[in-house]
Order: sequence, then structure tokens, then C-alpha cells
Amino acid sequence: MILDICLKNLEIHILTYNDIQKNILQFLYVANYASWHILKKNIYSLLEESTVLGTSPEYQILYPLLRTGFIETACRPESGKLVYCIGNNVLIQINNGQFLKITPQSFSRELIDSDNVENYPILHKNTSLALLKRIPSLTEIIYHWEKSNILIKYTYDRFDKNHFKNIIDVMKPNIFTNTNYFYSEKYLKTKEGHLYLIPSIEQNIDSINIALCYLKAIDGKPIFTYNSVKKTIKSYDFNTILPFVICRALILCAPMILLNDEIYQGKSCEINNVSKDHITELIRIFGEIAVRVSDE
Repeated sequence: MILDICLKNLEIHILTYNDIQKNILQFLYVANYASWHILKKNIYSLLEESTVLGTSPEYQILYPLLRTGFIETACRPESGKLVYCIGNNVLIQINNGQFLKITPQSFSRELIDSDNVENYPILHKNTSLALLKRIPSLTEIIYHWEKSNILIKYTYDRFDKNHFKNIIDVMKPNIFTNTNYFYSEKYLKTKEGHLYLIPSIEQNIDSINIALCYLKAIDGKPIFTYNSVKKTIKSYDFNTILPFVICRALILCAPMILLNDEIYQGKSCEINNVSKDHITELIRIFGEIAVRVSDE
């Protein structure tokens, strides 16, 4: 089923990211679930007579929905294949008497008071930190992946349009493959020289992001910048390689960010109300170099 969107009567044939995201959520609400391939076809059908800037629009449109919890993932029982479905309605506690009500099927976010709280799951103020504390460090996750001694032939670069390059330095930590097919199995070489099979997207949708963050961290490049005075954290990797579960935990620090478009556009995102306890957990997860702290 492909969304039938008629734009012929519009004077200007332009859809914004939010327009398309709303239509995708409405589609999932009716269809119950869909594969990435079907969602991609829906997006490109919407783009036939419209203009959205940027390449690979399916990632720019779907990934922010995953990062904010508007879309969830699940496995089809009969095939075990990963599918995407609409997220649950939730209430996020802003303060003792006020909540942000998230309704994915209508792409709506509204403030309500405690008198209008219905029977929805409530995410409390301390949910953000509690979630971070449950996440193992990147190295702990990676060291539980399957070790391999496969012959590797190419390096993999997710951000290069060609994706695959011949190996220049086999000893340097990197992501490798033994074929140049997009869906080929990918392997992470760690700083200790071990080769680990990166779990498929069906096994862990965050696995490739975990590998990319690990490589950036051991290369001595920060993933976050934290202002200790303003208690704000900024990441240029928010919409590129930051694991979805980390994004969701950080957004809960300042859920009002869901009311603006910053998170849906560009690579960076700045979030306020981030405590030093959050920073302690991010350093534990990503490593000492990952967080650059400043007071400016």
C-alpha cells in the first residue's frame, strides 16, 4: 500500500519534512506496521511532485522519528524481519502539575495539566537518568559481539556515496566487509586488533551507530559538548551516529524540544537541563574523550 497524495491543486509543490513525517505516521497508524522498503517507497511517492532538500531523504525523514520515539521497531513473528510501527501515546512530566502529551498518529504534542491525565504511560523527570544508567558502555556492548577471523577486503564508510573502498590500513580500527554489497555483513576492528561481527539491523538497530561512535571516541574526537554553567549539551552527531536510545534519554531532559523543529533538521541538536550526573553516565558509556566540558 502506497500513500496516494495528490498535490495537483497546490500552487507551490513543496512538502516540508514535518508534512511527510505526519503522512508517514498516519500511514503506519492505518497499516499497523511496514518494512523500511515500504516506508521508503511511500516517501519517494510523496517527493515525486515536491521538493525536499538533501540526499537520502528516507534517512532524514525516518531517523528523527525513530530518535524521538514517534516510530518504534519490532520483529514480525513469522519471519523475524525488522518492521516499523507507530509509537505509543505517552505523557512526559514537565513539572509536578504539567505534562507533555505525545500522540504519534496525529504527530501532535500538547501541554496538559494533571486534571486531564488519561490512562497513558507516564515518563517522569528521573526517567532520563535512569535510562542512561541501564545502558552498558560501548566497549561492554562490542565485546559481547561475535568474534571473527574472516578475510576482510573493503572498508565501509556509511557517509560516502560509494560506501566501500579498498583497504589501505588493515591494522587501523575501522569497519570492514569482505564484499562490496550494501547489505553485506560488516565487521568492527577494535583498538586491540580484535575483529567483531556487527549485529544486523534486525538484531540491533543501533549496532552500526555503536560501532561508529566507538571509532570516533577512540580517535580522540568528542561526541558531545557540555556547558556546565548553562547545563546544555550539544552534539553534532545527534542525527547521524548517536544511538537512538541515547537520543531518547537526552530528549527527556528537556522534552519541550519536541515542540520545535530543531531536532528534525540538520545534524546538531542542543538540549538543556542536562545535569552533571547525565555527563557522568555519558562519559561511562562513550569514554573520557567523548564529552568536552566548557563553561562558556
